[in-house]
Amino acid sequence: MAPTLVLALVAICIISSTGGGMSRSVIGTQRELLQQNGDPSSGGGFGLSPAPSPVSGADPPTDSDPPPDSDPPTPIPTQPGIGSGPTDPSPSTPDTPNPGSSPMDPPAGHGSCDFWSSNYGSWPHILSTMSSIISIFGQPAFPMFPSSMTLLQALQNRKTDSYSSLLKQASASLLNAYAYKNFVYSSEDVKKMFVAALSSPQAAAAQASEFERANLGLK
Repeated sequence: MAPTLVLALVAICIISSTGGGMSRSVIGTQRELLQQNGDPSSGGGFGLSPAPSPVSGADPPTDSDPPPDSDPPTPIPTQPGIGSGPTDPSPSTPDTPNPGSSPMDPPAGHGSCDFWSSNYGSWPHILSTMSSIISIFGQPAFPMFPSSMTLLQALQNRKTDSYSSLLKQASASLLNAYAYKNFVYSSEDVKKMFVAALSSPQAAAAQASEFERANLGLK
């Protein structure tokens, strides 16, 4: 309690004991002292300051708030060849051409049995792989060879007897005669010599050898 207020209370007590004439003066003096020192209930006369108001706008931290991330996630490197990235395509193996489907020029003016049997594109248009032996060389060839035998089958025949060799070499000579004007035999010559050589195995073997030499360019 302030010293001034204590003195005022003491004075009131003294005045009260002396008489009622001074009571009003004392009460007025007490009011002035209270106004000068302030209302004790508000804390003004006792040097007390009001409690500070809380500052708005800042929320106190709570335990439920998650801690901030310390480090960013580290990217995982990808390995070459894994994923959807473009890759070099593997080199493809070129197709091997069929020797029978693409033309190839034989040696000048002649071609062997092996050449004509594997190069169908070089055949003259008057003949085909399905041409029959009977239609080419006539009925004299029928007793010796099947009627269904084709020109290609005659060229690919692997038998080594004299008649088979005659038919094989005569077929190649006929192709050469139609394909090359400078071949040693004409197509009519080849047909006549083939039919004549059917008279015996010896004649067939001799004529087959002559046809072979012509087909190899040795005549």
